[in-house]
Amino acid sequence: MTEKRFINFTHEGIAIVDKDGNCILRRHQSDDDMVTWTTKQLALLPEREELKRCWEYHVPDGTWDEQADVAELDETGYSIPASFFEPKGPPPLRQKQKSQGYSRPPNPGDGTWIMNEFLNEYLDDVEGGRLFNGKLEDFPERESENLRKLLGDSIRLDKFVAYPWREDWLAWIDTSTSSATSNIRENVKFCRDVTNKSANKSSGRTTPDGKPINLTGTWWCIGARKPDW
Repeated sequence: MTEKRFINFTHEGIAIVDKDGNCILRRHQSDDDMVTWTTKQLALLPEREELKRCWEYHVPDGTWDEQADVAELDETGYSIPASFFEPKGPPPLRQKQKSQGYSRPPNPGDGTWIMNEFLNEYLDDVEGGRLFNGKLEDFPERESENLRKLLGDSIRLDKFVAYPWREDWLAWIDTSTSSATSNIRENVKFCRDVTNKSANKSSGRTTPDGKPINLTGTWWCIGARKPDW
């Protein structure tokens, strides 16, 4: 016999409950969560307009939160709808390109937006942090902090399929050239302060005349999140 499930509409969102009124949580939710989906999460789903109308009918004194937190979409299993990224904004910044005319903070359709989302996801808002710039095959021990690895994995998430500058970013990430690296860094600089710290190491090999061959790596030390970014 299939156990019955019920829907409760609350000010926080929608809760799927069992016959005893216990909220049924999704994978990765904590026991402190009061609903199955918050309004922020619901606002990112393809069916958000229908869900909004239904929620507002059942919670007439509630406020539907349109400022959806994109990071929460990881748990929903959906892609961000294309309409979220409209209108399409300017492309990602390139090396030494002037950023006049770029929105601060970036709008979802801007080429700089994905970098801001990535930095906010991986780095502390106040302390900032560091990311490693270097070839993964040369520095496998830095995989968990490798900028290209982390940024590429983030942008390839299903939730960003409709992001209009996705392929442009992936082209830079998958090209280990100095110009592509400079382009990526320009977008980091747009979002936060950044300085370099050398992280070279010996390859264990030498040149024909006996000089050691070093592998080139750099820490990008990235500052705090800008207010309201």
